[in-house]
Amino acid sequence: MEGFGYILTIFLVGAFLFTSAVIALYWASKNGQFKDFEENAKTIFDAEEPEGLEGDSFPDNKKKD
Repeated sequence: MEGFGYILTIFLVGAFLFTSAVIALYWASKNGQFKDFEENAKTIFDAEEPEGLEGDSFPDNKKKD
């Protein structure tokens, strides 16, 4: 009977995570998050860091000119 408690707990956690994912996807589609991937992906770039140009580097790796 002890193993049944673990299985039930795992099942309930899995059901909760699945339900949360379904609700999040429903919310995203209802609010238009999936309408234009390409345009929304470009909104993080600005004039200081144009699309396609590397602007960041790790501290050990210096930017090569």
